[in-house]
Amino acid sequence: MGVDNEFDAPDSLGELVDKFLVRTMAKGDESRYYLLEPLRQYADATITTEEKDETGIRHARHYRDFAEMAAPELFGPGQQNWLARLETEHNNLGAALAWSLAVGDAELGQRTAAALWWFWIVHRHVNEGTSWFDRVLAVEGGILTAKAYALLHGGFISTMTRQDDIEGCRAQIQEARAQFVELGD
Repeated sequence: MGVDNEFDAPDSLGELVDKFLVRTMAKGDESRYYLLEPLRQYADATITTEEKDETGIRHARHYRDFAEMAAPELFGPGQQNWLARLETEHNNLGAALAWSLAVGDAELGQRTAAALWWFWIVHRHVNEGTSWFDRVLAVEGGILTAKAYALLHGGFISTMTRQDDIEGCRAQIQEARAQFVELGD
């Protein structure tokens, strides 16, 4: 197992469910799968560092892509559906952000956070969003575009939680503006 073409994931999941190694829970129109905690701990203890890194990057990139796909939809007719999907994946999105911080991948964290800003506002996760922006912006590196969007959205969302530091929030937004000007955007 492990390589995409070695097995059929739905069949393998079904076998694990049948053996009570994986739980399922209906969530709306879909089923969610949960690995039992002792098995997760065992797997965590037995896989190599390289396997952990590969799994972490694939997970984080998947959820970055998911967040970026959802972001423009949050302003259209499918908004409620996309907000619900993001809420369902809230823990996975947080795990992806935490992984990006753990490995120091500034661009991955900044892009993911920038895609989630409106979700965090609408679903009242503003304090959490502010915290994620603070942390991903503290990581060195990345690309200017990702940082500019993270600065812009982070500065905006911070105005909701840091009313005693509106000037600091404004300075962050101005820094984003300067970066966009530098990019010709």
